[in-house]
Amino acid sequence: LTSRQLNELQNVVLDVMEDYSISLDGELSMDIPYTEFNTNLLNTFIEDKRLIGLSEKTITFYESELNRFFEYTGRSVDSITADDIRDYFEYQLEVRKVTPITVDNIRRIFNSFWNYCVVNGLLYKNPCRKIDKIKGQKEIKKPFSNNEIIIMREHFKDIREEAIFEL
Repeated sequence: LTSRQLNELQNVVLDVMEDYSISLDGELSMDIPYTEFNTNLLNTFIEDKRLIGLSEKTITFYESELNRFFEYTGRSVDSITADDIRDYFEYQLEVRKVTPITVDNIRRIFNSFWNYCVVNGLLYKNPCRKIDKIKGQKEIKKPFSNNEIIIMREHFKDIREEAIFEL
């Protein structure tokens, strides 16, 4: 076979065997679909985050980001590499136009997920360990001018607003 034919054959074999595994004694068995595997791990992780007391808003953000990533890669959690994660981060920055700070928040979510899976014996590796913190541009906030402060003071509705502002 030519190298092109060998590559084509390899692709066909990989597609056909995607849902199967071969044990050490040569026995062929069908694996659960990767989506079900990913969902099971994610549900276990989310349940743990609920138990430790994270807010529902935070949990929803964790779940939506991980689901978005799983959908983006279309792969099983245990086969995801650091390069897959980097590609996703580039997609977030270039296509979705999110800020580097948001991408670093997503990196921390991913790291938390894979650490949880490794510590609990659900997976053997954490691909996020190879990804450094993503630094964003720090925004230097300009203080209010004296005129802006005077204008704000003129628009208080009651003494409570004035007390909060002055504090």
